Amino acid sequence: MKEFVVARPYLSVCTVVCESPGTHSDFCVVACDGLWDVMSDEEVGDFVLSNGGKSEAGISRKLIDEALNRGSTDNISAVVLFF
Repeated sequence: MKEFVVARPYLSVCTVVCESPGTHSDFCVVACDGLWDVMSDEEVGDFVLSNGGKSEAGISRKLIDEALNRGSTDNISAVVLFF
């Protein structure tokens, strides 16, 4: 292992609260910078909503494909959580 890579991960816990059920806040996107480098928060939210929202099982894959189409050259991971 490299000098600055440690086997003990940094962990944190946070609570996510949906304050307005049924509005645009009914999902959360967890992704690495390969996605966020080429898409803004608003673009990702609009993309999820316009590509099926809760009814779309492959929305994470579609986000990754969109990031690749926009020229991302970093690694890309994305998970969409629906409440």
